[in-house]
Parts: sequence; C-alpha cells; structure tokens
Amino acid sequence: MSPTKSRSNPQAANALPEGVQELLDAFERLRARSHRPVELLVAGNVRDSDDPRNEKAVYGRAALERMRGMSGVVYAGSLHPAQMREFFMAGDLFALPSLWNDPFPTAMVEAAAAGLPIVAAARGGVTEFLEGAPCTAFVSHPEDAEELAAALARYVDSASDRATAGRWLRERIVRHFDWQRVTDDLESLYDDLLDGSPA
Repeated sequence: MSPTKSRSNPQAANALPEGVQELLDAFERLRARSHRPVELLVAGNVRDSDDPRNEKAVYGRAALERMRGMSGVVYAGSLHPAQMREFFMAGDLFALPSLWNDPFPTAMVEAAAAGLPIVAAARGGVTEFLEGAPCTAFVSHPEDAEELAAALARYVDSASDRATAGRWLRERIVRHFDWQRVTDDLESLYDDLLDGSPA
C-alpha cells in the first residue's frame, strides 16, 4: 500500500453479499476520519428480478443505487473467476461483514490466498478459519457501522499489521489448502471408505 491510498475489497461473490449496506455505512465513517484517501472496491452481481418479494434482488438494487452516489466506491460488477486474482490484488485488505453464519465463505479463502488481511464478522466458519491469525480484526456486530469502521481503520492505519496478517493467511493457505494436500486428503478418505476403515 502506498501511504496515500488504501483499498478495501468486500466479499467478491456471485451476488452482492449480505452486509454490503453495513460495509457502506462503515466506509462512510472511515472515509470521513481517515487521514489518507480510501477507496472501497465492490464486486458481485445484482439479481435480475423486479419481484418486490425477491429480497436479495431488492437488497442488491438498493446497494447498487447507493454505491453509484458514493464518493470513493468502485463497483466492479460480476467478475469471471479468471478476474478474481486481479480484483484481490488491487486491494490492501478484505472485508467480510457477513450477517449470517456462513459455514465457509470461499471468498475469504481467495482473499487469504492473495495475502490480504481480513476484517470479518465473528460468525460461522470465519472464526475457525481465522483462529490464531495475528492482528485479526473480528467484528462482533457487523451491523454496527462504528465497530466495523474501527476494525477497518486498524488495518488502514497500520501497514505492519496488514503485512503480518496477510503473510500469515497466505502461509495458512499454502499449508492447509494446497491442491496437492487437498487431493491427498480426499484420496486418503476414499481409501479408508473403500477399505472399510473408520475415517
């Protein structure tokens, strides 16, 4: 990160994730008190439905309309998997303010693989994945814009915390989620099941 610019990547997903509105609230607070320019990069699609009962479509359209009017917010739209690495590499940190107990958000793993520190809601599988990570910025109440803004500011203000957390997360991915390791573990499970051995 340069000393004059910080970018935060929220969850990049197939649809705008829950928590984007809360992230936008936090971003407004962060931007108002930051001593350097800060940008927020957002990726994801908005569901195509005019049905007012389709809550995800209504939520996505409202978030998209709000982002269009916000200074410092860049909406990248829906990204092809081949574009994800470039998206993650454009940021200095990753925000995952999930409002539900996501068992294992793949966007979090992708951000960690890119070496990004993660600001995340302390919910679901996120806490297990980030357990032990140095300088981790958990948010107990992601709907609380002040708490989320403070967690984001911690990384925006500390290049050393970003580097420490990002390096640790990247190493965790290499150690535990390397394709060879995943393949070996899966083959071992199949072997145990075929042999009748307990897994």
